[in-house]
Amino acid sequence: VEIHGSHGYLVSSFLSPKTNKRIDDYGATPKDRMKFLFQIIDAIRNVVPQKFAVGVKLNSADFSTGGLTEEESYDQIRWIDEHGSIDFIEISGGTYEAPAMGGIEYQSQSERTRKREAYFIEFAAKVRNITTIPLIVTGGFRTRQGMNDAIHSNACDFVGIGRPACIQFNLPEILLDKSIADENARALQYNIHGSHIFNLIPITGVGFGFASIWHNWQMHRVAMDNQEPDPTLTVHGKMISVLYKLLKKSIPSIVLVFGIIFISIFIKRFYSNSVENIIVN
Repeated sequence: VEIHGSHGYLVSSFLSPKTNKRIDDYGATPKDRMKFLFQIIDAIRNVVPQKFAVGVKLNSADFSTGGLTEEESYDQIRWIDEHGSIDFIEISGGTYEAPAMGGIEYQSQSERTRKREAYFIEFAAKVRNITTIPLIVTGGFRTRQGMNDAIHSNACDFVGIGRPACIQFNLPEILLDKSIADENARALQYNIHGSHIFNLIPITGVGFGFASIWHNWQMHRVAMDNQEPDPTLTVHGKMISVLYKLLKKSIPSIVLVFGIIFISIFIKRFYSNSVENIIVN
């Protein structure tokens, strides 16, 4: 079992100072923000066998104003180490407001990190000094060489592969096949066509959200439609498919969705033009 404590979801919302404004035992102090997670860990341990693996996925930082910082994340990992009952920690980062986990650049990402593929490997290397719990780093890995470099650097014990495996289910076999040369042992390279249109919508994280839907769609094709993943499919196709299903259920809902989108685009364009005019004048 892995407890998802990152990316802005429920557990993460307790851990982050940006979303946890409680003044009771669940948020009055930085360590109090850990209480909800600790209760989940203890509840799982009470019902699973002793050798059953239980881990947690954590943000290295939220990468947003007022969000979890790396220093606070160090403290959280140290407290988890002291609490015990966790067999591994997976390191990720960001939220849907600032989605560093999806490959979107963030200011604190160094050139060295980009060259090493992994987004959070430098943070993991620092964490080694405060915990002996095995570490998993997920995000950015595309080649066997990049993964081997991360393991051999001793910054992590395991690497995680997310999105590339959604369209290339046999990727682990390719990476582990010694008969395949290093230069060919890599994830399929692809672009999500049509995603740029969502940059017009002034709602943070929309583009990343549709990219997630696109990858989920690839798995849906295999599981539900008995079709192979297709990296050439556009985001527009998935969006139309989703909206069509909604349309069959509720026409007012579709009208409302499109209305919000078009109004948002208009406001963004109007605001941008106003700023440009002010600068020129």
